[in-house]
Amino acid sequence: MAADNNDRGVMLVLHGEDGVLHGDAEERKQTLLYRKLFEMDSYIHHLAGHTFRTSFIDVTLEEGIAWKLFNMGRSISEMTSAQATAFQNLHTKLESAISEMLQTAHCDRVFVKLSTRSPKDAVDKVPEKLLPFLKKIMATASFTGMTELEQSNAKLIILRKAFFQTMGCSNADDALYLISRSYRTISDIKIAMDNLDQVEWHMKIIIREFVDIDIGGEFRGFVHNRQLNALSQYYADTFFPRTTANVHQIAPLVQKFFNDEIRDKIPMDNYVIDFAVSEDLHSVSVVELNPFARTTGSCLFDWEKDATVIQNGPFEYRVIQAPLESVTNLLSVWDSIWEQLEAGSSSTTITKPTPTPSAEDAPWCMVM
Repeated sequence: MAADNNDRGVMLVLHGEDGVLHGDAEERKQTLLYRKLFEMDSYIHHLAGHTFRTSFIDVTLEEGIAWKLFNMGRSISEMTSAQATAFQNLHTKLESAISEMLQTAHCDRVFVKLSTRSPKDAVDKVPEKLLPFLKKIMATASFTGMTELEQSNAKLIILRKAFFQTMGCSNADDALYLISRSYRTISDIKIAMDNLDQVEWHMKIIIREFVDIDIGGEFRGFVHNRQLNALSQYYADTFFPRTTANVHQIAPLVQKFFNDEIRDKIPMDNYVIDFAVSEDLHSVSVVELNPFARTTGSCLFDWEKDATVIQNGPFEYRVIQAPLESVTNLLSVWDSIWEQLEAGSSSTTITKPTPTPSAEDAPWCMVM
């Protein structure tokens, strides 16, 4: 089954980012209907006061078709008159929504995503945006007294911070270009169009205030039967010294926030929830909800091996307690980025994929 709503999570059958949803017609329909529950416009009103300022714009099917052509590299001059008008309408709506968010949220950038997923996989494919952030962060970095392994881990943290900053957009051109570089978002648009015979077109662009959160304070929680059973640091390949040092304070803070403010407001029993803990450790916000599914990243847990704790508890949290021995090899995935930084050039497109470590490397987890 493409959508198997069992205790181990719903299995959404999407192979890679090929833009194809596998299964027969009924399976595809059930998969898409389940996924729709986790589109942000379906649940964000339940999180009022506990998440970031957010607005939405509707994308018509005609706009979506023209947008797909744009993502394929088609210029407006290469579109039909109707397609060009549709794309320009989409651009105008997005520009207006971004401008309004910048003014009302008093921010200089916004975070833009589809109602399905974000273009976070595009951050290493836009060096012209990434390298200035990386250069700025590196200018204040110090590696004095660090071992080679600690230096590599520190560089990975810096790179992750630059990736995060690269997600910020200041106008429609910026946002549309970032989305066009993302396999995730392009795939989602294609899937929606290819399955119009099963589920009607329902695509939105989400505009959120860009909050400069502490990336070491991002956590993923696993909720089953309305109980928060497991909590993991979000980045499963990076050691954050400050996070590890304060985890005994962070975990109960997140638990209390969830139990007091969130649990009774979410109408679903099973889901994966992302949290952002403030740098001063005084507050928690909800970033988003995700399907309770094996296709949702499990961070330092494993859907199969840790099924008992994810489903039934008792509550357990995990962080990385020391730099990974593999961090130097991991960092080498982005050698071309560092080479461009050193050369002072941003002319080369970077296409290397982001590695996805698994929870199989349990020795570097701290389990409580």
